[in-house]
Formats: sequence, C-alpha cells, structure tokens
Amino acid sequence: MQKQSDKTRWGIIAVLLAVAVLGYLWGRHWMGSQLSALPVVELPAPMDCQLHRAPCRLSLPAGQLTVELSEEPVPLQPFRIQLHTSLAIDAATADFQMVDMYMGVNRYALVRQSADIWSREAMLPVCATGRSDWLMYLHIEVAGVAYVTELPFEAAAARQGR
Repeated sequence: MQKQSDKTRWGIIAVLLAVAVLGYLWGRHWMGSQLSALPVVELPAPMDCQLHRAPCRLSLPAGQLTVELSEEPVPLQPFRIQLHTSLAIDAATADFQMVDMYMGVNRYALVRQSADIWSREAMLPVCATGRSDWLMYLHIEVAGVAYVTELPFEAAAARQGR
C-alpha cells in the first residue's frame, strides 16, 4: 500500500510541476507580446501651449498634430479631447496627472473618428487640495514609434472658487 501512495504522490508532483513550467512559459510569452516596446521619442511641449485656452500644435518628424479640448476642463465634468492630423496614427492615449502629484490612473484611449481626427470623452478627478495645475501626457504611436509629450493646462473649477 505504501508503494501505491508514493507513486500517486510522485505522479501528482510531476503533474503540478509540468503545469507550473507550462504556465511560466505561457505567461512569459504572453507578457512579452503585451509589453513589446516601441522606440520612444519625447516631444517638447510648445512654449506657448495653454491647452485649456487654445489648441496646441506638435511637430513630429512625419508631420503636424493639433491637440484640443472641447472646453476648459472642470473636474468631474466630461469634456472631449481631439487630435487633428494627417499622420497615419496607429494608437493614441491621454493620461491626466497633476504637476508633481499622482492622481491615480486617468488614461483614455482615443478613437479614430475619421481619417484625420482622433477623439475621446474624458473626465478629470477632483483634487482635494483645490489645485488646478494639470498635465496631459499624450502618447501617440506612428509607424512603429511612440511619441510622448506633456501638455500643461488648468482646470476651471479650482480657479473659480477662489
């Protein structure tokens, strides 16, 4: 009886070990495909960019891109982000954070509306301190290259209450 239970125990251990090895290999393959890194190019924000007041124009090696907000952002109220360009964009996301303050995940994937417009409705969280200084971290993928920039703006509600 002892030999039979030893065989069963070793069989269970072998199956568990095989499942662990296969899980590790599959996870490594899956994570590698999810995290395939593109070359990243940091774009400087235009010196005169005040996104809450007017669209900002960015220069990429292959062409121009204009970023605009539908209105001056107010925390907890929806507004629209729009990109206007003739570039063949593969993907675009906007992430909102305060200057020197992490505000959690506020990332929005923009959606192609037409050949030259990408858009998405977004909403800012509330800052408990009443600050209004925000950054939009824009991530654009074009022809296998990721372009990133920080665009400063101010939220309206924090300024109005003072």
